[in-house]
Amino acid sequence: MSLARKLAGFDPRNRPDPAARPKPRPRAELGRLKPLDRVLAQLDALELQHQRTYSGYAARCPSHLGDVGRLNFEVVELDRERHSRDGRIMPVGSVLLYCQAYGDIAGARGCSQPRVIKALGLLPCDLFPGDAGEERADLRAGSRYRLPAHGAYRPPLDEDAIERWEELAARFEAALRGRHAGRLGQLADQLGVPESALARFHVGWRRPDLRQVDGKVVEGQCWTIPERDGDGRITAINRRYEDGGKRIMAGGRRGLYVPAGWREHPGPVHCPEGFSDAAALVAAGACAIGRPSASGGVAELAELLAGDPRPIVVLGENDAKPMRRDGGLVLEHGAPAVRRPGYDGAVAACRRLRALMGRDDVTVSMPPAGFKDVRELLTRKGAPS
Repeated sequence: MSLARKLAGFDPRNRPDPAARPKPRPRAELGRLKPLDRVLAQLDALELQHQRTYSGYAARCPSHLGDVGRLNFEVVELDRERHSRDGRIMPVGSVLLYCQAYGDIAGARGCSQPRVIKALGLLPCDLFPGDAGEERADLRAGSRYRLPAHGAYRPPLDEDAIERWEELAARFEAALRGRHAGRLGQLADQLGVPESALARFHVGWRRPDLRQVDGKVVEGQCWTIPERDGDGRITAINRRYEDGGKRIMAGGRRGLYVPAGWREHPGPVHCPEGFSDAAALVAAGACAIGRPSASGGVAELAELLAGDPRPIVVLGENDAKPMRRDGGLVLEHGAPAVRRPGYDGAVAACRRLRALMGRDDVTVSMPPAGFKDVRELLTRKGAPS
């Protein structure tokens, strides 16, 4: 299916008539099945595509059916006990559900954990081991989630915290402009991007820097790149090491890589994944704002670009990887299954931006075959102009 057809499915006007949708099986028929099989049986009854992944199953979301061809709903079976967010123990065999659209859209068209479970024709207790024939009100469903104190999943920072991050970033930038000035040229050589473009992102230098490597605390040095929220304020700092490694500083909230003067460039606004891709585009004279990850930074982009009339292009990466499980390849129709986080993340980010901003001029673009990302496309010798 073409990307244009997939994106057309994100338009709420293209949603199928609810009365024509298949219905889930009655709960009474699922009583002897284990929780994972209950969910898969209902996905089959609803005629929703699903496939095995390295961590569980990926499927079309049963709650918001506008995403034609998108497997953005995760089903994960626990292979060991774990604590839920309310402190309860979730036993082995429990099922966690997660949709990439959780919290993206408010109102009747939004997607949430209760709506997903209801669309599956289940109750929260059906995601736990035990007979599904009766309602067990003491069991509440879990969802696959990130730690609430980590990165993009932290709550918004208060003014004092933002001020501390901005002071840190300014100190690191001053160090790079002072006695460590040669380090910017070193980074430019490593990335193939001119110093002038890197400087527009307020790159800094940190020494000493402490990080954990193989369980040991190692002292070293690194470049620093500030990340900003939708108001342009610094809320986190990413570190890039001389060996190419990257690690976010603890305590921040992930944001965007925003170059100075970005509003002065003509459109479109390119939104690649990562700092180095954004810097390469800036060096080429384009307007670019980097996303912190394949599908991250969308809420910040929507806020930053609110009222900006220029078209928006979300850039993905060609980073296909074979799926593995239990030390072996996952097969699909006799061939190794492949996951494409760069492409899937870009399409998800595009869909979310369209929904949050209410715009149709948000599109996805991918590098040509043979190029991993836009930086490689722009900097590799012999690349097409």
